[in-house]
Amino acid sequence: MINEKIDIAIVGLGDISTAHIAGLKSGGKYNIYATCDNRPEQETVAKELNCLFFNDYKKLAKDPNVDVVLILTPPATHYEIAKEMLNNKKHVLIEKPGVTDINHLYDLIKIAKENGVTVDVIFHWCYGSEVLYLEKHFNEYGKLLRIECNSNDPYTYDGINIKKERVDLSGAWNDSGINILSMLSCFVDVKQFKLENERIEYDSKHNLPIYAKKEYDYNGVDVVINVDWRYNRNHKFTNFYFENGTLFLHHTGQEIWYNAKRVETFYTEHRLNTHYTNLFNLYNLKTKDHEKTILLHKLLLQTLKRNVD
Repeated sequence: MINEKIDIAIVGLGDISTAHIAGLKSGGKYNIYATCDNRPEQETVAKELNCLFFNDYKKLAKDPNVDVVLILTPPATHYEIAKEMLNNKKHVLIEKPGVTDINHLYDLIKIAKENGVTVDVIFHWCYGSEVLYLEKHFNEYGKLLRIECNSNDPYTYDGINIKKERVDLSGAWNDSGINILSMLSCFVDVKQFKLENERIEYDSKHNLPIYAKKEYDYNGVDVVINVDWRYNRNHKFTNFYFENGTLFLHHTGQEIWYNAKRVETFYTEHRLNTHYTNLFNLYNLKTKDHEKTILLHKLLLQTLKRNVD
């Protein structure tokens, strides 16, 4: 595959696949060889991309021309699909969260090693332009005092029950918490996070979280994460409080502000397209950090108790 395009297949053609496809097409490193979805009408996407279409991922796994498989299906299905691909010696990329059971992650890593291929989870928030910029400058702001992160998505009806088309995301914390944790891992050592308090609200129909607040201690620094699906808004931001001022990452607007003054603006296109464009341009099949992937999933799946409001 040196100096040649990498033949990639996409399994799952839901909403997020549009941003992935835009990212794959942007850098010229990948050839979208095939798509796969169990809904026959999704063959139209394959026709638009001029690629093969499969409605059974097990048949796709047998195609010898596929180098990499990108799994974009609901989280509960990731393990079985990834296992099938790895056993057929395909490199595997999985949209976050990679698994809903930490033991499945250990198993996939083991299977990948046995078959001489790689498995990785995509943490797309790490590839926001504002995050990539701040990674290079984070230590310039002095002593860190506090972190507050907020991720709001319009995924409920009347602030109570999750929309039907969003149920497969497995709830607010599972879908959005991993985004924030992975983003924070770009700046601080999340291995030192200690969960101290949590509050979770569940919808009545699907028994899935629509709101979660997690409070961590990070070596004396308070870290507060809020993920909220109760209101009809899409607003994502992080405040870093330093000894000398406040750094505001406006993830939705792809901006950085310091002490109420805009430092950088990166808006060029839809933020998700930007994430995946950056990701696929930077991604290296040989570079894997399983320790970080395992840690982030452990933090995601960690809980103190079940508290229903």
